[in-house]
Amino acid sequence: MPLRKALSHWFDAVRRVSISLATSAFMVGPSLSQTIPERIDSVVSDQNEIIRRYSAPRKPGTIDLSVPDARKATSSEQAEKTMFTLRSITVRGAVTVPSATLEQAWAAQRNKKISAADLYAIAERIDEIYQKAGYFSWAVVPEQDFSSGNVVIVLYES
Repeated sequence: MPLRKALSHWFDAVRRVSISLATSAFMVGPSLSQTIPERIDSVVSDQNEIIRRYSAPRKPGTIDLSVPDARKATSSEQAEKTMFTLRSITVRGAVTVPSATLEQAWAAQRNKKISAADLYAIAERIDEIYQKAGYFSWAVVPEQDFSSGNVVIVLYES
C-alpha cells in the first residue's frame, strides 16, 4: 500500500506541474507577441537607414566623351599629308594595361617622321592591345599641334 500511495502522490505532482506549465505558456505567449511590433519597427527603421545611405552604382557601358576625335575632323588625304617627327606619346587614361606594353604600339616609329594617318593607326593598335588583354577601349587622338612631336592620346577603358 505505501507504494501505491507514493505513486499516487507522484502522479498528482506530475499532473500539477503539467497544468502549471500549460497555463504559464498561455500567459507568456501574449506578452511575447507584444514585443514583436517593437522589433519590427527596429528592423524596418534599420532598413530605411540602409536605403537612405545607398547610392546606386553608375550604369555600366556608358562613356562620356568630352574629347573631340581628330580622326573625324580630318580627311584621310589630309591625314596622309600632315607629317611630323614623333618624339613621345602620352596615353591619358591608361590604367589596366602597363605603359611598357602600350609602348610596343609606337616604339618602332619613335624619332621618325610619320603622318597623322600613322598616328591614327597607332591608336588602333592600342585598342588591339586592350582587346588581346580581354578589355574594351577606345583610343582617341584629340585635336592638337603635332609640331613638337609630343603627342597625347586619350584612352577610354571599360
